[in-house]
Order: sequence, then structure tokens, then C-alpha cells
Amino acid sequence: MSKCFVVVVPQDANPFTVDRQQMVRLTGEAPVVPGAKIVADVDGPAEIVAENSIMTVKNGHVMLGMDKKEFVIRPTGPGKVTVKITTFLKNEPTVTDYEFEVK
Repeated sequence: MSKCFVVVVPQDANPFTVDRQQMVRLTGEAPVVPGAKIVADVDGPAEIVAENSIMTVKNGHVMLGMDKKEFVIRPTGPGKVTVKITTFLKNEPTVTDYEFEVK
């Protein structure tokens, strides 16, 4: 039997609180163009445990145009965590900061 986790998926960049046994899933996206990339950086008591590319399918066909990546973050202890998701397009970074408190 596999273990079931509670996964918190924020819908905005406002600070929030999670329990230590919960996971956090954050998503970054960028147009599919040469040189574009999406990266995440974690500061605080947490670590990235999975990085997944997301492929969207509609009517049986892969939707083109946007590259999406999700990052699954696992708390490693109590305290404040900041996650920066940076999208690079033509060397112009766009940064989205997420902040959460681990209880």
C-alpha cells in the first residue's frame, strides 16, 4: 500500500502555513522558446523532492506553446521557507517568490 500525503497548492503568492508532514507543490511556466528555462531555489528547512515537466493533452492531442514545471517541496523541519521560481526568457528572468511557515 502506498503512502498518502497532503499536498498544498497555493493559488497566489501570499504566505501560508503547512504541517511538517505536508508537501507543497509550486508550478512555473514559460513559452516554449529556445533558451527558456524554469528553475526553483529553496531557502529554509525544506527540499525539492521532485521536479516534473507537465504535458497537457486536449482532445487526444498534446497542447503546444507553454512549458510547465512543477516542483514538489518537502519540509525538513520547522521554520520559514522561501521558494523562488525563476523563469528565464532571452536572459530576462522573472521571479515569483513563495513563502510558507512549517509548524
